[in-house]
Amino acid sequence: MSRTYRPRAGAPSAPGGAVVAALVAVTALLVGGCSRANEVATQASSDGLRAELGGLLLSNLMVLAAGEGRPGTVLGAVANHGQGPATVSIGLPGRTGERIEVAQDETVLLGPEDNRIRLADMPEPPGAVVELRIVSDRDGELTRRVPVLDATLDHYEGLVPSPSPS
Repeated sequence: MSRTYRPRAGAPSAPGGAVVAALVAVTALLVGGCSRANEVATQASSDGLRAELGGLLLSNLMVLAAGEGRPGTVLGAVANHGQGPATVSIGLPGRTGERIEVAQDETVLLGPEDNRIRLADMPEPPGAVVELRIVSDRDGELTRRVPVLDATLDHYEGLVPSPSPS
């Protein structure tokens, strides 16, 4: 037989019990909105950078290179959530970037095994950051600093470009 507590009819209740319960509930809601979990949920969860350019979402952007002065390749993804297709150019500032076409509601993967965006003569070594210039024919342009990585991490081994034959 289970036991339950039932106050007797007419038994006095704790004064302001409902008010205290309401204050506790409101405080929990207000404090919960400022929690660390909500803050973390808006941050990218990878080694790469996340950026928005109009209707384009660029995620996990990074550059893989064996060293300073060596060729690099851009790794990441470009998702088109805007109206219509977009032509996107990605490269180092002051240099002509390589173009990719991204259809509406499509995500294009960037990397040596997907859509290759090759960068010649990396101005920074692995472990540093380098500026990438991203230009869209539809959404404008932006410049962002992204990490430069090498094959130190096993999952990038085989993806780091080697110098072109002379």
